[in-house]
Amino acid sequence: MANQLISCDDHMDLGQLPADLWTTRLPGALRHRAPRIEERDGQAVWICDGKVWGSWVGKPAASGSSRPVKPLYNAFDRAQIYDQSARRPAVAELRLADMDRDGVETQVIFGPIFQISTEDPELRQACYRVYNDWLMEFCTATPNRLIGVPMLPETPAAAVAELSRLAAKGGARQVTLMIANINPKLDDPAWEPLWSLLEATGIILSWHITVFIGRGNERAAGKAASVFENTKFFMGNFLEPFVDLFAWGILERHPKLRMVMAEAGTGWLPWLVEELDYRHWRLWEAKEFWADKGGSALETKPSELFKRQIYATFQEDRVAMSLVPFFGDGHLLWASDYPHPDSVWPNSWAAIDRRRDGVDEAATIVRPMKNIASPHTGRHFLQIPGPTNVPDRVLRAIAMPTIDHRGPEFAVLGQEIVAGMKRVFQTEENVVVYASSGTGAWEAALSNTLSPGDRVLMFETGHFATLWRQMATRLGLEIDFVPGDWRHGVDPALVEEKLADDKERAVKAVCVVHNETSTGVTSRIAEIREAIDRTHHPALYMVDTISSLASIDYRHDAWTVDVTVAGSQKGLMLPPGLGFNAISKKALAAHKTARLPRSYWDWETMLDTGRTGFFPYTPATNLLYGLREALKMLLDEEGLAAVFHRHARHAEATRRAVAGWGLEVLCADPREHSNSLTAVLVPQGFDADRLREIILDAFDMSLGTGLGRLKGKVFRIGHLGHFNDLMLCGTLAGVEMGLHRAGIPHRVGGVTAALEFLGSVLSE
Repeated sequence: MANQLISCDDHMDLGQLPADLWTTRLPGALRHRAPRIEERDGQAVWICDGKVWGSWVGKPAASGSSRPVKPLYNAFDRAQIYDQSARRPAVAELRLADMDRDGVETQVIFGPIFQISTEDPELRQACYRVYNDWLMEFCTATPNRLIGVPMLPETPAAAVAELSRLAAKGGARQVTLMIANINPKLDDPAWEPLWSLLEATGIILSWHITVFIGRGNERAAGKAASVFENTKFFMGNFLEPFVDLFAWGILERHPKLRMVMAEAGTGWLPWLVEELDYRHWRLWEAKEFWADKGGSALETKPSELFKRQIYATFQEDRVAMSLVPFFGDGHLLWASDYPHPDSVWPNSWAAIDRRRDGVDEAATIVRPMKNIASPHTGRHFLQIPGPTNVPDRVLRAIAMPTIDHRGPEFAVLGQEIVAGMKRVFQTEENVVVYASSGTGAWEAALSNTLSPGDRVLMFETGHFATLWRQMATRLGLEIDFVPGDWRHGVDPALVEEKLADDKERAVKAVCVVHNETSTGVTSRIAEIREAIDRTHHPALYMVDTISSLASIDYRHDAWTVDVTVAGSQKGLMLPPGLGFNAISKKALAAHKTARLPRSYWDWETMLDTGRTGFFPYTPATNLLYGLREALKMLLDEEGLAAVFHRHARHAEATRRAVAGWGLEVLCADPREHSNSLTAVLVPQGFDADRLREIILDAFDMSLGTGLGRLKGKVFRIGHLGHFNDLMLCGTLAGVEMGLHRAGIPHRVGGVTAALEFLGSVLSE
């Protein structure tokens, strides 16, 4: 099990909600009847239409910091937190602190485990809407750690209306219906629109235990036995509706409908499912009998439906740990039940260890909840902006037997690689190949040309420009870091202004990221060179081409770049592991006087041995095999001009799809649109990472996440490297289906717009 837990059933109770939740948020016509806090017999309680809903803990406890005498301990008592007046679970900072204390990374948050009680349907639905909106807003504090589960009203039409609203608003992954209180029962066709809508949106339906329903046993009133009486109510919540799912064909008619039974217990389900299978067999044993009555639609065994569509949570349940094979992979979901009396918080890890002690290790693997556990067929779509897809023939080349890296055969390989990389960089100058990532190539560029205290001009175009700046700072350089909005590239006019103002010629280097992988913005390298030249400034010009080389036209010599940095894992179609520097004569001259410490990265050592095709250190021989094959594909078979044209076509088709969806490309200047990747903004209030998760789980496709300040705001579509039209069409189709499933507002037809563009270009 991972070091961080995902708890799939925690709570935001009625007593912890803001006192003015409904009085400030309900429509004006209903506000005078809003649920509100009143004092009854010295206790603050919620009142609505004259009914007491329950207590409210926002009033400071009379007992101060000592534990009051209560009939039941809760989780805070176990943790010796006696003053609950802060409403801890409803204060994001305190809730997160409680999660950290327990080693829980993410909580799935259910609301009050009772139905909103008022006889007026209009007021009831409005109260649900207000609560749901507040809960989702609360979770935006840290959307990857707090996952809210909105509540649906208990009647079909109202439930459909609220689910439709939530889907249009976006952000809801799961909803809950207090199944014990629904009216009518599940066999009523009025529920069909809800099942269909849940399928269409991909939102999961949860049924949570509802406490204190029904009539209590008078014999147990006031006695300890009353505590045990609730067990019968718990079972009653689930038994009838669970059987109805199978008996009335609900799961069979709606194969994409997924349900989580929260806090229902697990040990009783195997016998019940087996019994349903037996009854199903008896039904088909009398197939001729039912044929006379129009036949039966119940064709699938209940156990198959159960394993396909039902999930269940458990807490401290040794039986559950042994039922993984019965439930199926990923269908058992652990929960802490914070902050209820039944909770294992703040001792969750101890509870887990107790329950898996002595249980076969294979049966103790409980998958953290993603809400989806779908098997996938076919090939995974890797559409992040790098590492990119590696061609099969390159993989085969990498798998060749390793040779002696001091022998004559390797010398030929090394010389072929350098010659090919010069063609890719479009240079006649020196090229150095490192066994490293692109980050290593960054360090090589700086450490070989600069001295401690040197001033470097850098520009904040995105996450990777920021990381390059951090490295330069750690190396002891003085950085003039020009802030940016992450939507524009480097402004050549600003470069010219900065260098023109540098009368003392203190700036020793200008460092620019050509294609910012985090934003999909491509700076205009040739125009920046012209701006530098107009100032006659002697600063070195260094360019990061990690996500542009072999994808976007780049000319080291023609644009008079001094050091170009690159890596193997993007346009060159290799796994990570090779870093590159293309080096001008001016940069080599600077190397002679540079005083930053260097050893492994030293150009002189690399170039001395490189002229003979060898490396001074152990090279990544098998990656070089792959690079030789990739260079053959790029240079000799397709040709660089065609490679650049292909990338431009795919980028334009992607942008047309984004426009067709009614969404916005992050890059704000069309002149700077990237041909390697497209970063897409999701509407405000929606989580791009949730969209990525839905697409990965449903369609087995990986998209790039938002980095740094763009976390949760954008997703990135990589369309570089080993890529073709059909792969792009599949990628865009996956995005469009994911937008629909995630409930993100968009227009249909983005894929069609891309297809029309690709078709028209091919026909020219």
